[in-house]
Amino acid sequence: MSPVGRRAARDFWSAHPGETCGQALGRLRDLAKSAPKAPFQFCYVVDAGQKLLGCAPMVAVVAAADDTPLTEVMNPRPIPIPEGAPEEAIQDFFITYGLTSFPVVDREGRLCGVVGVEHFSDLVFEGFEGQLRDETYRSVGLDAREHERGSAASAAGGRLLWLAITLAGGFIAALVLAQGQLAADRLAAMALFLPVCVGLAERVAQRTLTLRTTWTGDRAGLAGREATAAGLLALVVGPSAGALAFLWHGRLATALAVGLACFAIVLVSTLIGLLFPVSEKGATRISPTVTPIALALADVAAVAIYLVLVRVLPVLPGARLP
Repeated sequence: MSPVGRRAARDFWSAHPGETCGQALGRLRDLAKSAPKAPFQFCYVVDAGQKLLGCAPMVAVVAAADDTPLTEVMNPRPIPIPEGAPEEAIQDFFITYGLTSFPVVDREGRLCGVVGVEHFSDLVFEGFEGQLRDETYRSVGLDAREHERGSAASAAGGRLLWLAITLAGGFIAALVLAQGQLAADRLAAMALFLPVCVGLAERVAQRTLTLRTTWTGDRAGLAGREATAAGLLALVVGPSAGALAFLWHGRLATALAVGLACFAIVLVSTLIGLLFPVSEKGATRISPTVTPIALALADVAAVAIYLVLVRVLPVLPGARLP
């Protein structure tokens, strides 16, 4: 079905040219009982083949005597929207002509639906909501079409680039620290990789919170998809970070600590973003205090995970910290 056809209401007020205003009002009463939300602004006059001949405003039909022929109060030049037109045509018609509803016709001119002002309002709201969502996504480095990704694999693939950039930034920060005297002892060497862990935790938690503000419909299903995507990302990010750490320091314990820490941080930060309450009224907006609190929790979790792993891994056979 075409875009305009999907928007058009299939229940509408219509009558035949041989009927009177009284008969048209009788049709309106029947329609109001069966479809109370149908557009009633105009009575559309159609022939036996449903071809649109004209339209009569409700005010004109109600004000006329019951025996007045409907053709006397109808406008023989209605302004129809082609069924195959894009959705943008609905906005153009309402803005240009200022009417409260428009008939929708097929290629043969047959009346197949009516677009009411409520459809125009829906389009305007959806357009504004989409623009706001896209700007929000771009502000945190997400693809503007993030909400269209249907699978966890595609969602994870769309975020590999920014995770790679985050890891690169963390390792560059660690490299800068290594140029000074800070890496003189074992504790300092361990601290070199903390920027990697903290930066990764903040990015993941912030993006998860941002995504939640745009979710509509089945939030449980979207949360499941997000958790699965996080698991896939963790399987890529953890080994990658561990490999980089091993190439740098050449120590198994360091590589395991960094790799396992990044793996766990992606999962835990995603969990924080999914479970942290974004507002008092549900996942519709982020209050001013939510994001910094969630990021602080992600930072603390990242540091705790890394320090625990650093403390545990030296007991592994053949593994020792630098």
